[in-house]
Amino acid sequence: MRRRPSGSGEDDNGSRSTSTAPERLDKSRDSSNARDREIAREVKHAASRPLERKPSKDMNRTPVLEIHSPWNHTMEPKSELINDLVNSPIQPKITPDGTPEFRGQRARMRNPWSCSTLTFATSICAIVLLTTILHSFFTRQQDPKGCAMSYMRPAFTRYSDFDTEHTRFASKYSLYLYREGGVDDDTRVKGIPVLFIPGNAGSYKQVRPIAAEAAHYYYDVLRTDKAATADGKAPLDVFSVDFNEDITAFHGQTLLDQAEYLNEAVAFILALYHNPSRSLREPGLPEPKSVIILGHSMGGVVARTMLRMPNYQEHTVNTIVTLSAPHARAPVTFDADMVATYNDINTYWRKSYLQPPGSNPLADVTLVSVAGGGLDTMIPSESTSLTSLVPDTHGFTVFTSSIPNVWTGMDHLAIMWCDQFRKALVKAVFDVTDVRRSAQTKPQAQRIKAIRKRLLTGMEPVVQKSIKDQGKKNFEF
Repeated sequence: MRRRPSGSGEDDNGSRSTSTAPERLDKSRDSSNARDREIAREVKHAASRPLERKPSKDMNRTPVLEIHSPWNHTMEPKSELINDLVNSPIQPKITPDGTPEFRGQRARMRNPWSCSTLTFATSICAIVLLTTILHSFFTRQQDPKGCAMSYMRPAFTRYSDFDTEHTRFASKYSLYLYREGGVDDDTRVKGIPVLFIPGNAGSYKQVRPIAAEAAHYYYDVLRTDKAATADGKAPLDVFSVDFNEDITAFHGQTLLDQAEYLNEAVAFILALYHNPSRSLREPGLPEPKSVIILGHSMGGVVARTMLRMPNYQEHTVNTIVTLSAPHARAPVTFDADMVATYNDINTYWRKSYLQPPGSNPLADVTLVSVAGGGLDTMIPSESTSLTSLVPDTHGFTVFTSSIPNVWTGMDHLAIMWCDQFRKALVKAVFDVTDVRRSAQTKPQAQRIKAIRKRLLTGMEPVVQKSIKDQGKKNFEF
């Protein structure tokens, strides 16, 4: 057995290799730590200097960061922090813990008043649009409530002697005469009788605005007008009936009772002008034989019912003006008497105008229906139409929004006090009056023409037709 020489190179290399391994490991660790420290210093140094990006043909590749350092070598960042540093347009400040701080961006985000030009312009446009909408909603509606308030100094005189000797409803209903305080305080009748009929649950006091305007218009304008005096103008004696706010629209028999009472009231009113102690008419004038009727709501239907009642005296009513009256059909139909009364009245009016003029009991009657329009939520506008009841030669329907110098819609109650409308209505009533005639009004053809001239614009088909017919008559003559 041979013995390996002790001085062989194998044993020396193995012994040397084993003895130097720990030293090489320590050196490797020191070199790695030194490299890491150098990289950290380079990153901090690069953050404080302008960054230069080399153009790359491949846009999908990560951009190369060139760092100017004493070692002058290029490195490709692999961490997300380096990518943010390269892509950020703002040079960050590296905090001691290695976190970049974007001062400008953070300050901009914290400022609550900072905004872009587009955001500012959009906000201004939104504010202007909202202001325009609110202004249009409150001031420029298509059908605004444009009625002016009316004022009066009312004084009512009750006729207590209109008692059971004249009517069986004397204990239930009452008759009043209106006088305007400070204008006409004399309770004696002196002019043209006008009777107001309130509607469903209405009050006799609702006539105040119209009666007050009639008094002012006559004493302030017509009385000093010689042409008006020569044309037969006289003050209006406005009467009103107190029905104790009866529910007329829901009970047919109540409607008939009111019509019966009104015919007896008309007879009593006409008799007042024959009593010297109660009348102050000028000598030589004929005694009145008819009364002008103003009816509001169901009062307009009661007015037409009067001419159907057995106690109606012929020719005592020749002009009827209704305000928001449901002529075409009943407002409610659960009462059989109401439906039957409506059918009977409307049939009577239709058949009367189908008869020859000599046989027509309504040949001298003029009927005008005034509707408030869309603002009247109680009575539909189509219910106020007279198209199927009277011919164009004896009546028509008009909306307050189309009346000259009114031009506005109005609700169910405002039609009684609207200042613009009451002035137009009073002038229309005076236009048809003629105190020199026993009927106290002009002939029927002149009445309908005068009311059309006052309440219509002249562009309506019925007006155009009447003008053509008149032209043909003049041409034939």
